[in-house]
Amino acid sequence: MKTIQIQSQIKRLFEEDQNDRIQLRKKNYSSKKLWTILKKNDERRRNAVNKILSNKKIKLRGIDYFRIGVVFQHGGTTQTTAQAKLFAQKGIALGHDKSKWLYAAATDRLLLMQNKKQKFGTQYQKNAEGQWKLMPVSPSTIDAERKKYNVITLQKARNMAKFLTKREQKYSYLKKVGQTLRK
Repeated sequence: MKTIQIQSQIKRLFEEDQNDRIQLRKKNYSSKKLWTILKKNDERRRNAVNKILSNKKIKLRGIDYFRIGVVFQHGGTTQTTAQAKLFAQKGIALGHDKSKWLYAAATDRLLLMQNKKQKFGTQYQKNAEGQWKLMPVSPSTIDAERKKYNVITLQKARNMAKFLTKREQKYSYLKKVGQTLRK
């Protein structure tokens, strides 16, 4: 397979990953069914990426490593998240700027999986009351380091949790009355 075809295939897998997260949430699936479908689709995409990567002669760009990293970031295990971090590092090494944020997000997710505080402040979780909360962040990382990895300041991250909660509440209300949010 030619490099351009491989790059197109990686792009398609990345776009499927992103579209799944948007389109499946629009359906009225239970949380359990939603995650069952996502998990199955994510595994299929990772398998396809692994098949692509088995060809050691291919030459990938930074954006390709970023896209692969996002696919692996959604794997939900320490192994797939560690792989996402490695792919992000490869993307950074090739000059792809968005890979910096992915590196930070994968680092944070790995730390949380190890029951540690996140470093950058990229990870949120919804609590039992339906409010979004920024997961615990280590105080040792300063905003200058966050900026280096294209991550918002810690204060903006805290504000983002409040914004997500308000948006979710508005969306839930509109959904009840049969309307949708407009972008």
